[in-house]
Amino acid sequence: MQKMIKKKRLSPRKKAKQEEKRKKAIRTTLDWMDFYSMSNEGIVLKRGHTTRYVKGISLTPYNINLLSNSEKVVAIQSLANSLDRIRFPLYWKFVKTSPDVGAQQGRYSSLMRKETNASVLKLLEMELSKLDWFKRSFPELSFFVLVQEDKDHIDKCYEQMTREIGNVFRVRPMRNMDYINLVKQEFENDTVDEYMITQVLLPSERPGLAKEIDKEEDEDE
Repeated sequence: MQKMIKKKRLSPRKKAKQEEKRKKAIRTTLDWMDFYSMSNEGIVLKRGHTTRYVKGISLTPYNINLLSNSEKVVAIQSLANSLDRIRFPLYWKFVKTSPDVGAQQGRYSSLMRKETNASVLKLLEMELSKLDWFKRSFPELSFFVLVQEDKDHIDKCYEQMTREIGNVFRVRPMRNMDYINLVKQEFENDTVDEYMITQVLLPSERPGLAKEIDKEEDEDE
């Protein structure tokens, strides 16, 4: 009779050690990439002694087929004129993102903290589950335009891009979650995404990052 082999359970200490090794291996993969950091202010790219900055805007498109012929001509000409005035490269990105249901989730969570009736709590839990299902099942397509420049030119180029594109579309600055969704789609790797978002990207994880970058640039000069 064959003996049943029990799977050996790892102690919390050994689990933590294995997790540290896994993250270290992922970090080794990231070392050859240009990606350095990310925050609400944009993305920082580093290669050797060269540092580049990426900032973007989110735009709300409209269906040009719903416009009259004369309005179509004006819209196309306006965009063409705006692009002609921009003398630096633009990067157009189409990114699938989860629907923003944070307000609804916050409302249900707040109600759950105050509710004492078990039946009502069950209904609220069901509503939260529906929101999670909706986020997973119905991704939205976001449209981003980005510019990449050095430290001396990034703000000026970003302002011009925002002004020119804003003449044609309704725009807003990209937020931290927009940059996260962009990076996740670019890498298309769940493990790398997990490491980068939890260990590299979030500003709270590296509060002194801006000073660190400025210090490195001063040393390079």
